[in-house]
Amino acid sequence: MLGKNYFKVSKRKIDSYNKDKHGVFYIEEEYSLIICDEDKKHRWIIILERFEKYKIIVLSFYFTKFSKSKGIKKFKRNKGK
Repeated sequence: MLGKNYFKVSKRKIDSYNKDKHGVFYIEEEYSLIICDEDKKHRWIIILERFEKYKIIVLSFYFTKFSKSKGIKKFKRNKGK
């Protein structure tokens, strides 16, 4: 018989900021994404930068690794434009 396979995905908005980069205003939104794979949890932080004037969105993905002794570590994984 096949084992139990499932994914549980949860997301939440962490924060939102109005920022200015080189005189161009944009909105930065930060999200937390947790994917549960049976007994493992994979945590990601997704950062969206929306430049309304140019109709461009910049995505940054961070994989978070929880270590017992050192707390949370952030590793930059992918940046799409």
